[in-house]
Amino acid sequence: MDAAIAGLIGAAIGAVAGMAGTLITSYLQAKQEHAKWIRDKRVEAYSNTIRYLVRALNKRSSLAIEGSTLTSVMGKDVIKEWFDDLSEILVWLSAVSIYCSKNQQSKIAHTTQVVNKAVCDFVNSGSATSDLQNVISTALGIVEECARQDVGRVVK
Repeated sequence: MDAAIAGLIGAAIGAVAGMAGTLITSYLQAKQEHAKWIRDKRVEAYSNTIRYLVRALNKRSSLAIEGSTLTSVMGKDVIKEWFDDLSEILVWLSAVSIYCSKNQQSKIAHTTQVVNKAVCDFVNSGSATSDLQNVISTALGIVEECARQDVGRVVK
């Protein structure tokens, strides 16, 4: 075998190896960027869901003293904002159901259905505010736990 042919074969092998390395690196980088994008979407969806659940739970317009007890009051001035927060909860729960891991999908889907039903019952039939607040409080606990498992660390 002549030296020129050996050099040509060596150059071809080097070119193929270089192209294969480039393709593998590009593939792995794209896969890593997609995983980061999904994680960022999960963080956004979970944090906004938690934000609106907490807002809906704590929406008040004033404090009142009845005897020796301090009570919070949701006046008419914040009702529209409260309904907006309830709508945002449902929007962000839907986003969480899209981006959550497969391990959390059934919990999030069930929570979304329960919250949606409670909001509809409240809006359509005037069920008690406390019933809706209890559902939202339970949903907050479930979403926080799912978020810990999906994007955070599990607290032991």
